[in-house]
Amino acid sequence: MIATRLVPAGRRAVLREQWLADLRDAAELGIPPHQISLGALRASATARTHDPGVAMLPIGPLALGLRLGHRRGGVALVVAFAALLLIGIGLLLVP
Repeated sequence: MIATRLVPAGRRAVLREQWLADLRDAAELGIPPHQISLGALRASATARTHDPGVAMLPIGPLALGLRLGHRRGGVALVVAFAALLLIGIGLLLVP
């Protein structure tokens, strides 16, 4: 499977076994095999971001809030502002 080549080496064997079992049992459950394959590809594309050994840097309002976190209420202020901004934009987009 191509999907197994995209995941970290330490998880390949386990995921390959799971995905092959899913393909084997898909017909019994009425699931087309191509849906299992697409799901495996999607999972493998995000596997590196869900790897517990990989740290991701925060972006957007969270990053700004963490930078201002040394100030009292900095994180809460940035998160509240971002939420209000997103709600406002959402209200503008809804007719």
